[in-house]
Amino acid sequence: QKPEELFPFFSEAKNLEKITPPLLQFRVLDSSTESIEQGSEINYKLKINGIPLRWKTKITEWKPPYAFVDNQEKGPYTKWNHLHKFEELGGGTLMTDRVRLIIPMGFLGLASASWKVFSDVNQIFSYRRQYIFEHYFKQKGNP
Repeated sequence: QKPEELFPFFSEAKNLEKITPPLLQFRVLDSSTESIEQGSEINYKLKINGIPLRWKTKITEWKPPYAFVDNQEKGPYTKWNHLHKFEELGGGTLMTDRVRLIIPMGFLGLASASWKVFSDVNQIFSYRRQYIFEHYFKQKGNP
């Protein structure tokens, strides 16, 4: 499928619930706009390692159907910058997620929690890859 066919799914904040592991109990509380667009602010709640958290992100770049960026406004990290990129490739789409994050508490946070944070983030994106494969490729009869 081409970027313009996949991008609309990622333009709906509620779909984040579908592509996030159930263990996180991730829920979109509200969004400043019905569909995601430049400047949209989205509020979530989730549990990380059983600890309830609130998270707010803002869409700081919006280039449909090829890319968008969300940045954490409030949440568990000192900084969170997430690029979602959709590139046409061989009649299909190469989807790339690039996350840049800073763990709180400086060196102490990095030394004590970085392995856990990066493991958790990798698990989230592994789940997301599996969901996308099963719902967009497997159902279409593609390998």
